[in-house]
Amino acid sequence: MSDREAVAHLLRRATFGPTADEVDAAERVGPAATLDKLLTPPGATGVRWPPRSRRCPPTRTPR
Repeated sequence: MSDREAVAHLLRRATFGPTADEVDAAERVGPAATLDKLLTPPGATGVRWPPRSRRCPPTRTPR
């Protein structure tokens, strides 16, 4: 999955539908920075989320 596809998917799931300009901006900064922006409320200062890998391994449900 390309970064553009990843950020477009993220924005579709986490917002009310991104515009093409929002997808372009998110693609420029990348998926991790886009997620950080979505998780940090406006006006929050000094909020540091723990580091995470760029690509998380898929989770498996026990059978």
